[in-house]
Amino acid sequence: MSERLSESPIQDLNKSMSINDRLLYINELFGRDRSALEDSLTLLNRFDAFDAAQSFLRSLAEQYHWGQEARFEIAQTFIKLVRRRFPQ
Repeated sequence: MSERLSESPIQDLNKSMSINDRLLYINELFGRDRSALEDSLTLLNRFDAFDAAQSFLRSLAEQYHWGQEARFEIAQTFIKLVRRRFPQ
């Protein structure tokens, strides 16, 4: 049941994450910049499809160095959440 819920589509990225997840993403993926996370989520919510959001995610990954070993798993979790915003 928990696995199905974690894969279910979501309507709004801002409302879909717990406080703990939000703090984790702010601290580990967005350089401790709360506004950067919030602005990114708002923009990601505006995309119509995941393909359109991918280039924005790539720019975030490059800007905040998500490819580093310490951030990679957390970035994967964030991207998985974003994918749920755009069901296939």
